[in-house]
Amino acid sequence: FFSSSRRHTRSLCDWSSDVCSSDLFTQNRLLGMDQLQALQQQLEQLIANQPARGILLDCAALQAVSSAFLGHLVQWKQKATAAGAELKLCALQPIVQQVFQMSRLDQRFTILPTRVEGLQSFAPGG
Repeated sequence: FFSSSRRHTRSLCDWSSDVCSSDLFTQNRLLGMDQLQALQQQLEQLIANQPARGILLDCAALQAVSSAFLGHLVQWKQKATAAGAELKLCALQPIVQQVFQMSRLDQRFTILPTRVEGLQSFAPGG
């Protein structure tokens, strides 16, 4: 799910209970508008066809972000929330974390240090 560089078929996401966790990127480059729109369609498909309580985007490979990506991310969060799912991020690199802090998006998103902690955050009492 959300793989911008792989063309082979793979599952839209890894399921743990009713939480979808997914690698956001497999390469450390900025995405173009076509790729962002493809990600948007995949997320909308996930929400429409496989409603989840939570969506965890693993950003470990993300080395840079564009303003277009940040705008799309905000839209994805709004759509997930409207569908009753919580969108969380995990494993941001320090430079990306700094961009989130400077843009104050760290106050709009739940950001967890690791994928394991991200998945645990969806557990009852997590």
